[in-house]
Amino acid sequence: MTKKTLDRAAKINLLVSLVLVLLLAIILETLIRERRTDAAVINLSGRQRMLSQKIAKGIYTTSLGLASIQEIKNDAETWTLVHDGLIYGNDSLGLPSLTDQNLLSLFKQVEPFKEGLLRVVAQINDTTQITPSMLDEVERNEQAFLSLMDEIVFLAEENYNRSIFNLRLWTLVLSILVIVSLVVLYFNLVKPIIRELSRAEGSLMRSRQSLEFFVKHTPAAVAMLDLKMNYLFASDRWYVDYGLEGRSIIGKNHYDIFPEINEIPEWKEIHQRILKGETYKTDTDRFDRADGKVDWLKYELLPWRDDNGEIGGMIMFTEVITQQVEMQLELERKARELEKTNEELKHFIYIASHDLQEPLRTTLSYSELLLNEEFNSDEQVKQQSLRFIGESVGRMSTLVKGLLDYSLIGSDNNFEQVDCQLLVNGILNELDQSELGGTSVELNNLPVVSGSKLELTQLFHNLIVNSIKFVRPNVPCLIQISAERTNGYWIFTFSDNGIGIEEQYFKQIFKVFQRLHSKDRVEGSGIGLALSKKIVEHHGGEIWVESELNKGTTFYFTLVG
Repeated sequence: MTKKTLDRAAKINLLVSLVLVLLLAIILETLIRERRTDAAVINLSGRQRMLSQKIAKGIYTTSLGLASIQEIKNDAETWTLVHDGLIYGNDSLGLPSLTDQNLLSLFKQVEPFKEGLLRVVAQINDTTQITPSMLDEVERNEQAFLSLMDEIVFLAEENYNRSIFNLRLWTLVLSILVIVSLVVLYFNLVKPIIRELSRAEGSLMRSRQSLEFFVKHTPAAVAMLDLKMNYLFASDRWYVDYGLEGRSIIGKNHYDIFPEINEIPEWKEIHQRILKGETYKTDTDRFDRADGKVDWLKYELLPWRDDNGEIGGMIMFTEVITQQVEMQLELERKARELEKTNEELKHFIYIASHDLQEPLRTTLSYSELLLNEEFNSDEQVKQQSLRFIGESVGRMSTLVKGLLDYSLIGSDNNFEQVDCQLLVNGILNELDQSELGGTSVELNNLPVVSGSKLELTQLFHNLIVNSIKFVRPNVPCLIQISAERTNGYWIFTFSDNGIGIEEQYFKQIFKVFQRLHSKDRVEGSGIGLALSKKIVEHHGGEIWVESELNKGTTFYFTLVG
């Protein structure tokens, strides 16, 4: 049979089954109603019989004081009500009008007794009015009535039993027909549907297995979630990229697997938009993990739909691009450093050429003076010229050494653990007493840091010497060095009580060959603080200064612990 024929046969069988069920309900309701009527006739006929006996007995015994006239009249009214209800129906008694002709015929034969009984009862007002003829009439009618009531009850019982039989018969016949119809309906509709559903379920299972296989083995980090953000499938790459190897996440909630997302409300808002039908894509997004690690992600979020076209959840296509982003950030950092270095180099070349030219000009001038015969014979001029030439050469040597030291900063990347307390004590021990000049240095439990021991020695040496140079007249130099741990860094505080620096020069002092005082007043190359700044930056820190004229200067710099 074709599918179209099966559908038509199934519809016909379904219609027949419904008609049979409806017919069965109508027949059963009719038979039950008839059965209820017959049962009421039996019960009320029996009541009529008892009332008749009670009325007759009351009439007989009234004179003896065993019954009252009013009680007899009340029973007679009840008897009349029940009698009329049996024939014509009575809503209060739940009786329909009688339709069985045989019963109606018998009830018609009761009428003479009814009239006789009511006539006698109507004539009785007190016991003196009861005559022997009344008693004879009551007895005669009572016997006739009891005989008729027995026939009525017998006939009603026959009807009752017959209705029960019919009820059972029709129930059996129609039940068989309904069962047959349902069996046919099962084979024509239900069984094909079950077979089709089973085939569809098998196909769905195969599709699900194929999808699961595809997602699992796709070379990208892919996850499929339902409307409640519970995992349905996840690729092997998903487990690897997010460190979930060995964990079971299927059926678990995405926010339980990644609790840190609860701290990213904008992500949860995006997820809800996806589950309402939107799509979302980004090339770079930062993901701060619970363990402190930072991942950079590139991802696309899409809703997926079921066979009915309803949104069933979300598919996540992600790529961890942390390495690429870090490389890009490193390139950008290098580019900034290179740009900064180029700017410093330009400034460096300009300043260096200017500062180097000054001793060269001096040397050249006095060399020419020595070569001049007019002045060469003057011994005083000769000695003075040689002295100036020596000073210029020394000045040039100092500048060249300073430039060499500056250029070498950053070449030593072999960092080690350096105890700053021991390092500063070593510097102080190596300085001559003449260089210290009564300087007091207070160290407050300096920490161990990671860095180049050579460069850190230069850093502390430059700062100590710088404080000694710029001491206030007649005030003993006091240097205080301490450190405090903050956010993974050590913040060093280097304070002195020297002459101080004006605020407008706070940035200038860290540039190469930038001097605030003439070389005649304070010796030096003007490169010490520039060296210090470069050393600190090579160690991933920064340096800055706070100062007040004639009160002292404090340098701050950070180093990694």
